[in-house]
Amino acid sequence: MQNEKKNNGIGFIKMSLIVLAGIIVLFLALSFGWIAGVIWLLFFRKKLQKEPKKQKIMTIIISALSVFSFGFLIYSSFSTVSLDSIEIYSDTFSKELSVDQDYVINIEYSPANAELSDFAYNIDGSGATFEKSTSDKNKAILHTESEGTIVISVSNGEVQSNSLTFDIKDDSEETEEPSTEQNSDAEDMTETPTELSEESEPEDSEEPPQTINDVDINFSKTVLNDTTGNWRLTRVATTKEIQEYALDYYNSYFQSDDEVHAIVNFTLNTTNRLVKVTSDILDVTVYDYVSKEEHDAKALFSGTLLANYEINVSTGEINQIPLESEEQNETASENPADAGQTDDTAAAQSAVPDSAMVWLSATGSKYHSIPDCGKMNPSTARQISEADAIASGYSACSKCH
Repeated sequence: MQNEKKNNGIGFIKMSLIVLAGIIVLFLALSFGWIAGVIWLLFFRKKLQKEPKKQKIMTIIISALSVFSFGFLIYSSFSTVSLDSIEIYSDTFSKELSVDQDYVINIEYSPANAELSDFAYNIDGSGATFEKSTSDKNKAILHTESEGTIVISVSNGEVQSNSLTFDIKDDSEETEEPSTEQNSDAEDMTETPTELSEESEPEDSEEPPQTINDVDINFSKTVLNDTTGNWRLTRVATTKEIQEYALDYYNSYFQSDDEVHAIVNFTLNTTNRLVKVTSDILDVTVYDYVSKEEHDAKALFSGTLLANYEINVSTGEINQIPLESEEQNETASENPADAGQTDDTAAAQSAVPDSAMVWLSATGSKYHSIPDCGKMNPSTARQISEADAIASGYSACSKCH
């Protein structure tokens, strides 16, 4: 019985070696078989001169195989795709982490078929360790050890990811009554309020706040596959509607009016688009969230349009823009007698299909079929229905219509 098992084991090893050798030979044949083909065409083809029909068939077959082999060699040598960008994010939206816990950090990179070397896991701070996951190369494990502030990022070669900042707190510490010594210190501190104020003032920092109106902000300066460099991505998990904190967000996170910010709310399942359309107006558009759209700029804002707001950045006034179907329903219900109106505006609107959407630039009196017509800035262009554009006094652009 033991001899039989031993023979089976040896047989399996032999079979594995044969299969491995076959794979190696096949790869070499595909990569360098064209050399043998060229040698045959130069030196051995003439031996079939007495059989011209056979010579012709063999020449065609060997020439085709040689071309295929040479093409395979070229493809395998130059098919490497370089890495463009890396993004890291955490499923934990809070910026405060607990001591002695493991947190998963997700790693996304573009393009998906890029040739990768080993990731470098960078951490600034001594309160945690940051290393790769043993089960998934697209994840890393952040293990918190002690209180403090840490900044983490990932790099691959020369490509650097965005950075995430966390504050680590020890939840196990119990609140203790202040001792007599502490009370004495407190009295001393109250005697020198000016000195205390100077010491307690935080240092100036260019980093935006991590919380706005009790909403934890997970902000990234890059969006995968963004070709403009102006797109920004924020992840939140809150029951608050975007219009409740959009203005504070704009004041904290917009560094240029050319930027387009996508705020994905995983609690309400919405994706919000913030764009500065004029010097005083912030356009806020709400879309239904599409699964994983935050991982690709080409997929962002592809969900169903849910709401549209204009916010005056000077006064804070919020104006909800009725969607096309809502506006038509309200008009019909409030003015049923006007259903048969025949004035020029109504006629123009009825001539336009309900589904026709056009683009408006930040300035100008024309509407466009594309967001980058002429000298338009696509980052500040906004989309409305053609009927609404006509009703608002816009006329069609002669270049793109």
